[in-house]
Amino acid sequence: MTESDSEPPGAPEPEPHWDLLPHDPLGFFGLAEGFDQKDLKRSYNRLIRRYKPEKAPEEFQQIRAAYERLDNQLRYGTQTDHDREAFETSSRAWSAAAADRPGENRGAADGSASTRSKPAEKPLAERLRSESPRAVYQELAAKKAKSPYDYFALATLADLCEPNKPLRYPQWLLAGLREHHHDHGLYNLLQSYLAAAHADASLVELLVAVSEATGDDRFYPLTEAAWETLLRSVNEGQHAPGLFVQTLERCAANLRGAAEGNKIAFGIRVARSALWSRDPATADWALKTLDSIEANFASAPPWLEYDFELLMVVVQYLHQRDSFVAGDALRQSLDAALETFFTTPFPVCDHAVVERQLALLADPDRLMAAFPLKEGDDPSRAFFALWNWVGNEVAQRQGAEEMEEPESRRWVNPLREMLSRCESKMGATSRGVIWNFSNLIFWAVHIAVWTISIAMSIAIAVTIAEKYRQHVNDVLVIIGALTLSAVGSLYISLKFISPRWEPYHRKTAQHFYKLYWRREALDFFTRSRMGYWLMRDILQRLAPQSFSTSQWVASWVNQDYALAMHAQACRFEV
Repeated sequence: MTESDSEPPGAPEPEPHWDLLPHDPLGFFGLAEGFDQKDLKRSYNRLIRRYKPEKAPEEFQQIRAAYERLDNQLRYGTQTDHDREAFETSSRAWSAAAADRPGENRGAADGSASTRSKPAEKPLAERLRSESPRAVYQELAAKKAKSPYDYFALATLADLCEPNKPLRYPQWLLAGLREHHHDHGLYNLLQSYLAAAHADASLVELLVAVSEATGDDRFYPLTEAAWETLLRSVNEGQHAPGLFVQTLERCAANLRGAAEGNKIAFGIRVARSALWSRDPATADWALKTLDSIEANFASAPPWLEYDFELLMVVVQYLHQRDSFVAGDALRQSLDAALETFFTTPFPVCDHAVVERQLALLADPDRLMAAFPLKEGDDPSRAFFALWNWVGNEVAQRQGAEEMEEPESRRWVNPLREMLSRCESKMGATSRGVIWNFSNLIFWAVHIAVWTISIAMSIAIAVTIAEKYRQHVNDVLVIIGALTLSAVGSLYISLKFISPRWEPYHRKTAQHFYKLYWRREALDFFTRSRMGYWLMRDILQRLAPQSFSTSQWVASWVNQDYALAMHAQACRFEV
């Protein structure tokens, strides 16, 4: 249970424990051992709704960094008891070094303190008040056996003492990881640096250097954010096409025995952006990576299934992307929002989606015109599957929660009233009167066919019974006659009546849906703010027990992407 769960209803949320960052993101989010992605997102969304990036940028950056760290650990499966124990051991060693003797070797690669052989020295911060930073830097650089904290100090002082060598900071961290292979402090510092690295020429060589220093599957979670930065720069034309793939191949050549699970987690994450790339080599790499993941998915961790399914939805949309955007400005702007969502960092990605959602809400007529009712193969289906996922993801971060099932009962009567209005508007038109009359004719024809079939079957049965009375059983003759009438009636109905009647009914229902019912349903969403799926389910339950038009209204609502998108957009209105 999180801290907010223990508060009484209506109580103000307590101030987050900022002192737990960056060393204890688990405690900061109030998560228990064994938390999952859903738990993390719930705690994260609750905090960023309170500390929005435009209002509290510093607090937001801390929350986001902590979230990305835990999200990275979840996706790569490194949030284990052994991992946490090693991190705590490393943290204690760093704390002791910072407070006591930063210049001394603090021990082995696991961060444990070694036997002290010299008198206690002043902490680094205290030394720098009275000594030259360059002198301290040179002293630490000359040491043969350096602790992890020594490498951190060298990396920090390098920016001051060697300003003309901007890569000295990550180079010292890499040197520390070569000597202290599993030190979490150095690892996290380098990961944070790479996440904020600029996509300049040095990034490529830095990624290659990291692959040489790590040499194993830790390389993937360590550098993931930097690859997304490089990917964006190639897509924006800042680097030559093909550079992303070429660099990735250079790095892969330095990795020895990388676990398949980490490669899959990395591929799923980076392909999320690479699929949208305008660089043919990058887009081709993404598709090949997904094929490889699908072929080896049996070795993937189960928690990656959801992310992989999302990528399959992206692929399906991209296959029909050109058909979807052709000739319509609104569809093109929605496509641009999707591309922004998958290729830009937070919060830019969310802002693009929210902006489009509000635009849809402001102009429902344009939305309905861009998504006309269609049957058969419609590229809007692939788009909507992706847009619905993205919209729900962003809505959760914005604090817009969809109505839950227990609340559905209070909407039954209002929806019955809506169906009644649909029936009244249709019945008040001459075409509606004709349609209602045609329904009577339809059933009258069916009854006539059944009556004639039964009469003819009985007549045949009586003739047979009288002619062969000594050889047949009267009961069997009657049963045979009724069976014959049923089969004959069904054949006539399916062969001659329904094929001619159904298209007329469907076309007329579609006409009234476009003319009256669609707007009625759209206005209902605007007033109620209920979820599209909730409304659809209630209509399906009401259809058999309500007006003659109800089944048609429920049927067309179920196929109306514009209606579903409008309902989702209502969640974003303040």
